[in-house]
Amino acid sequence: MDINRTYFKFLAFSILLLFQALHAYDDQPVCYRDLQLYFFKPELVGQALSAHNVYQSQWFLVNQQLEERSKDVPRRVKERAERYGIHNPLQNPFNAPVAAKILWEVLYEIFREVMNLHNITNASDTREMFEYIQLGQKDYIESCLGIEIRPTKRQEDS
Repeated sequence: MDINRTYFKFLAFSILLLFQALHAYDDQPVCYRDLQLYFFKPELVGQALSAHNVYQSQWFLVNQQLEERSKDVPRRVKERAERYGIHNPLQNPFNAPVAAKILWEVLYEIFREVMNLHNITNASDTREMFEYIQLGQKDYIESCLGIEIRPTKRQEDS
């Protein structure tokens, strides 16, 4: 009788652990992880900076700082996702719209931090440059996350 009870407890505990492991695994697509680390493509950043008359002598340092700070994106995204409460949108099932929202918040925050280091503090210019970088990868982002990236009215007019 004791063997059956011990076996039952072991089996129940094993099933519970298996369910937890399957329910809470990280479900981020590979492309989402790539966007976290490699969103700031130097050629797109350079084009955005050029369009806003940022001195070319600053471009290399801006790109270098964005690359360095991008290493911190996965940690920031995970921390922000955990603040969402009931279900972490990065875990199974992956919630692309919420995960995208978190990603854009974190990436924009990092972009703004680097721009501020270079005394580029005009919020409108910073937002437009960020959106330019985002729109430059529109097809990849849309195929990765299944969400539509829309330009702002000002970008549509230019």
